[in-house]
Amino acid sequence: MSKTDAEIVEALLAFETALAMLERFNPDRHAEDVAVLAMFTVADDGIYELIDTLSSHPLTEKQSAAFLARVARFKALDTANIRDALARYGCSPVPRRLAN
Repeated sequence: MSKTDAEIVEALLAFETALAMLERFNPDRHAEDVAVLAMFTVADDGIYELIDTLSSHPLTEKQSAAFLARVARFKALDTANIRDALARYGCSPVPRRLAN
């Protein structure tokens, strides 16, 4: 299945939106806020899916640079460890993946 430029741009924008949410997540403040934890989980899972999707399609040089920059930002967040710590306290489901 090939992605059109518009679909790739849409996926990169979705990636940026999910990253912005994750970057604002504070485990110390939000550990008991069920709605925020749900958004964190959906954003985190969504990013893994976007990485899988985008990494399997040819990207232009500009798209590839944007994608790799977002992946680097995501890795820096270390969400797998955040989810693991939250799960130990019964605040969040166990991570679906630990590839982060």
